Amino acid sequence: MFCCIATGAMAAGSKAKVVTTFVDNGPKKVALTFDACQSKTPAYFDKTILNYIIENKLPVSIFLSGRFARQNEAEVKYLAKNYPFIEFENHSLNHINHMERLNDAKVISEVADNEKLVTAMTGRAPEYFRFPAGNYNAHDLELVNGLGLKVVHWTYASGDPDKHITPVALENEINTMTRPGDILIFHINGRGWSTGKALPEMVKELHGKGYSFVRLEDVVK
Repeated sequence: MFCCIATGAMAAGSKAKVVTTFVDNGPKKVALTFDACQSKTPAYFDKTILNYIIENKLPVSIFLSGRFARQNEAEVKYLAKNYPFIEFENHSLNHINHMERLNDAKVISEVADNEKLVTAMTGRAPEYFRFPAGNYNAHDLELVNGLGLKVVHWTYASGDPDKHITPVALENEINTMTRPGDILIFHINGRGWSTGKALPEMVKELHGKGYSFVRLEDVVK
């Protein structure tokens, strides 16, 4: 199962904190984020994407699910130790696509248990949480905030889990739609089918327009 992308919505009149989908930190800043998730089928780092990030020292934020982290434990530890421009954040323990259907205890467990896991592997406590598939309700948002985490989603869905999107189509979409302050989302778990081929050109095009890339922890306070 791949990480599908759907935008969640808070109930009207909720007093819960907002979900961050935009970074306002000076002109032409873009946050490049990747989901590294796994449900039942084993998943691994997309080496084409990962090698490009490392070779170019590209600042990125990776949202880890617990199952993926355990499947790739040695690599997560190695990356966290050796590449400070790669930031790891919390994407729930089991990547349940509809956490809004869970009871409070299960929601808290999904978040808190993965927080402990990612902290132990990386040596850094995540600051941000991303709901699987972007699905949440106001109460779940309050529960996550109560655990000391800010919820960060994305400005618009890139569509990279779509097997039918070509690298050129993905490049054109990002080049056309991206604006200063956007949070971009892709997948680094082998489910971003064209992302590895498209990423170098996307970065080149955005750099050519004067954009720079930032980690979430540098811009979301």
